[in-house]
Amino acid sequence: MLSDKALLVRLERKAWTPYKYDKGVTNEVEVSHSVNNVGRFNKRLFHKNPEFAKLANQSANVYTTHMALTLPWDVNGVNILPSKLIFDYFQKVKAAIGEYETTVRYFDFDVAVKSDEARLGNLFNRKDYPRDKQSFDALHSISYTFYPIPVSNDFRITIPEEEKKKLESTLISAERQATAEIVNRMNQVLLPVIQQCQKDKTRWHKSLKTNIQELVPVLKAFNLEDTEYLNEVINNLQTFAEHLDIERLKHDEDYRGTIKGEANTLVLPTEDEAACQEAEALSHQSSCEEVDSILNDLKGL
Repeated sequence: MLSDKALLVRLERKAWTPYKYDKGVTNEVEVSHSVNNVGRFNKRLFHKNPEFAKLANQSANVYTTHMALTLPWDVNGVNILPSKLIFDYFQKVKAAIGEYETTVRYFDFDVAVKSDEARLGNLFNRKDYPRDKQSFDALHSISYTFYPIPVSNDFRITIPEEEKKKLESTLISAERQATAEIVNRMNQVLLPVIQQCQKDKTRWHKSLKTNIQELVPVLKAFNLEDTEYLNEVINNLQTFAEHLDIERLKHDEDYRGTIKGEANTLVLPTEDEAACQEAEALSHQSSCEEVDSILNDLKGL
């Protein structure tokens, strides 16, 4: 049961938006060009402020870390966190949030406002900004909340049959999406290896190998149904990463060809590609059956 193997987690990020619509400037432009309702002039506040830019980057890093350790769920903003990755989630996401909170705490709000006053000139308006440092800090936060995965046959709750079927469909869909996610993420780390092997002159980075090595335990946790086929595929990926020699790739053309071939065998068709292949196979089978039928008819003449 999915509820025994995973949790739901919602990541929430709040941040002050550094853009402010300036109606006065917009009107000036429209008057000078004799036009109406053709655009909006938005001022970029704290533009190119390195500490403020750092906040945006760190917030994005929290989100990227969160997404790397979770699977999609039916509701936007809520993801599935496999039980095997809970410790990693606590460790990595909490650390990333801690870095973000430190930057917020030490951001010199008053100096940043003064800098904008000089940069914006007569377009500067103090009312465009939060009231003070405390107000600015209150507008920036990142948090996560865990929820149990609902169970359709939970004896403690009674839900309409239609809603129960919808929930069961969501649970089935989540397991299917987990398989699709394993395939997508495998391909994301294998395709760069293939592409690099096809180039005559290229730079070889150790990340080609470490990205695969770091992904393997995540993929194993994503195999929520412990499917034997997926375990085999992931183990093959792990073996591939273990013998991948980045230094040798730099100088040995034959080795690059070998690695390219091995990587190609590990790349799996996505859900859409698999559906197309299945449709093509069925179409081919149908055509063959039609030909056999015609031949049999001819034999009877």
